[in-house]
Amino acid sequence: MISIRNLSKYYVIHNKKIPALKHINLDVKAKEIYGIIGRSGAGKSTLIRCVNMLERPSEGNVLIEGVCLTEMGPAQLREARRQMGMIFQHFNLLQSRNVTDNIALPLELAGLSSAKIKARVDELLALTELSNHAKQYPRQLSGGQKQRVAIARALAYSPKVLLCDEATSSLDPQSTKAILELLRSINHELGITILLITHEMDVVKTICHRVGVIHEGEIIEQRNVIELFTDPHTQVAKDLVKASSRMEIPRVIKEMLQTCATQDAGTILRIAYHGESASQPIIGYLIQQYRININILQGNIETIQDQIVGVMIVEIRGDRVSVEKSINFLERNGLHVEILGYVQRDH
Repeated sequence: MISIRNLSKYYVIHNKKIPALKHINLDVKAKEIYGIIGRSGAGKSTLIRCVNMLERPSEGNVLIEGVCLTEMGPAQLREARRQMGMIFQHFNLLQSRNVTDNIALPLELAGLSSAKIKARVDELLALTELSNHAKQYPRQLSGGQKQRVAIARALAYSPKVLLCDEATSSLDPQSTKAILELLRSINHELGITILLITHEMDVVKTICHRVGVIHEGEIIEQRNVIELFTDPHTQVAKDLVKASSRMEIPRVIKEMLQTCATQDAGTILRIAYHGESASQPIIGYLIQQYRININILQGNIETIQDQIVGVMIVEIRGDRVSVEKSINFLERNGLHVEILGYVQRDH
């Protein structure tokens, strides 16, 4: 559906070329929800604005259903954009228009008849649960309701793609949850492909099928969401996942952490698991089979894409052979194991 090929974006400041995006390659499948996550300044907003040519790429191409947008003239591009709705962090509603008129605006600009506009607006009001607010003005709405109006307006042309630029970052937790449920429903019921950018891992884990991690203008990791949360590869992804799960090594252990193992040192592991392995008594089996001691320092279990996903930080003690066999057993059974370090302490 969306193909980004070798896309770069540069800005010239004081005769110096500053890269904002560097050689981005990305594919978003039809009818999926794809998330781009990264810290502030990583290039997220620039990337999504290049997808619909609000920002012209300096190099590379953007293709929608195989059609190259970067080769289009202004008239062709205007027509192509009708197939790409977009919603923004700050809603961008016209304060002088009520809910109905804000939603109707793109249809009016397209020259549709009053009857067709009314019929389509009524559909969108029902879809976004705004029928009871049709005559209200933006100043009378909550943040979540304003974003619903923006979503309805973005869907006016029945687009195939919906671009979301930090769509929930200005909302409270309850409104965020409601907007994400609405986006998931739109994706499922209407088959609209959604590309969203966010700095919030909770958004990614709630609705995305796949995710790309952007850092300093580069896509450094692309995974399905469960893989990212259980086995992140890059340090940036690991930091984002750790912050989201709030899984920290206890301070007293962290202060004693060493990078090299000694004979009597405990091994600190991060163990991630999902699916069937989440229901198995693996820790108990390790203790019985390998004669080791395990101390659970932190643990978290949640549901992502209807699968149980868990992460534990544990200290494992025993002779080195038994510890190595235990780690091998975990990996053979589909758990993701990362050695965080070693601690030497008296018991």
